[in-house]
Formats: sequence, C-alpha cells, structure tokens
Amino acid sequence: MAEQKQNNANIFLKLFIALMFFIGFLVFMYPFIANGVNNYVAQKELNAVNQLNQSNQKASAKKLEKLIKKNEQKSKKINNLVYHLSRISWGKRWRMYPRRVESTIKSTR
Repeated sequence: MAEQKQNNANIFLKLFIALMFFIGFLVFMYPFIANGVNNYVAQKELNAVNQLNQSNQKASAKKLEKLIKKNEQKSKKINNLVYHLSRISWGKRWRMYPRRVESTIKSTR
C-alpha cells in the first residue's frame, strides 16, 4: 500500500514536472508566435489597403479625364467669346481711330 501511494505520488510529480515544462515552453515561444500572427494580420491589412488605393486611383483618373474634357470645352467657349469680343472692340476702335488701328494691323502682319 505504501508502495502504491509512493508510485502514485511519483507519477503525479512526473506529470506536474512535464506540465510545468510545457507551460514554460509556451511562455518562451509566446513572443515568436505573437510576432508571426501580427505580421500575418498586418500583411492582410496592407493588401486590402493596396487594393483600395488602386480602385481609388482608377476612379480619380476617370474623374480627372472628365474634368479635363469639361475644361477643354469651357476654354473653347471662352476663346470663341474672346475672339468675338475682340472683333467687336476692334470694330469700335476702327471707327474711333481708323489710322492708328490700320497701322497696328499692318505692323502685326
């Protein structure tokens, strides 16, 4: 009986030592495992952000093209307006100062 109690205590002690060794190993490995998990999560987030940036770049490029086309149309309208206004103003100047305007036109040709 005493021998069986000693065997039970011996087995319990061996299990306790094995359990403590395993817990110590896990505590030792924690920084490496946590670093690996954090790197994995950060890589996934970085990929998601890169995809979002690419889609935003495509959308902004389309918006920029539309704005450039609108700007070109507006500049054509403004150029036409300036051309017609300049013709009107030259006509007024022609009536007011015919010789000076005539000499200016000849010098610009």
